Amino acid sequence: MPRQSVYKSAHQDARDADEFADNFTDKCANNFANKLARRAARCIIAAALSLMPAASLADGEVPGWNKLVYLFYRIEVTNYCGLTTATVIAGFQRRRDHLLATHALAAPLIDSARAEAWRLAHKEWDNRGLGGFRHWCRNDAARYANELTGR
Repeated sequence: MPRQSVYKSAHQDARDADEFADNFTDKCANNFANKLARRAARCIIAAALSLMPAASLADGEVPGWNKLVYLFYRIEVTNYCGLTTATVIAGFQRRRDHLLATHALAAPLIDSARAEAWRLAHKEWDNRGLGGFRHWCRNDAARYANELTGR
């Protein structure tokens, strides 16, 4: 093979590799930009919800929101206590779907209900102290798991 054709082939391979690297980098950058955009949107929604007075949600201005918070709270408690099974999750999903079908809640309100439930469950767990959560798990979490499974 003449030296010139080997050079051209190697040069073409290098250009192909550069083109592949550029395309790959562009694709990764686009994915990263999309992730940043989604994260920014979540931050904007969270900021908007934090500006809403909590009393307006708690006073019942948004029908079904409190019920959804307590449903999410129950599943969080079963998660903390390790009582979440497939039947508990199925029961939770049935109740959640029923609530969402009954009360047309926007996605930001659903997210705020989930966040409020997590905050309440974590605060309750944190208030229990060392080993105090065992009683909580034995009583409340077991009752919640039974409720969600329909027992």
